Amino acid sequence: MTEGDVLRKYIETFEELEVVLALARATERPASIAKIADAAGLAQTDAETAIERLVALGLVHKTPQGYYVDRRRPRTARAVAAIVRACEEDRLKVMAQLTSNAMQRVRSAAVRSFAGRKSGGGRTT
Repeated sequence: MTEGDVLRKYIETFEELEVVLALARATERPASIAKIADAAGLAQTDAETAIERLVALGLVHKTPQGYYVDRRRPRTARAVAAIVRACEEDRLKVMAQLTSNAMQRVRSAAVRSFAGRKSGGGRTT
């Protein structure tokens, strides 16, 4: 899987990217949302929203003590390493990729919405 594929699969927002980078820099010990938010330079609510999605995707793990990236899982370790590497090599390219991915999601949602309306599944006035 290329770095672009990893970004498309796991990272939708700048906040998610910053959370992954903060957790990648952290030790193996779980961290609280407050610590992650501080390390990522985010508001706690933004960090929490990002973490919830990353947990749902399996990239971040939750324990009673906090959140962490399980580097013992090869798929997770490779994905996080690819994200970190992409940011280290060309952060501007990563930001452009995130923007492109967001635009594609908007286009796809618009097509689905339009198709639903044409087939009678949309809102009527």
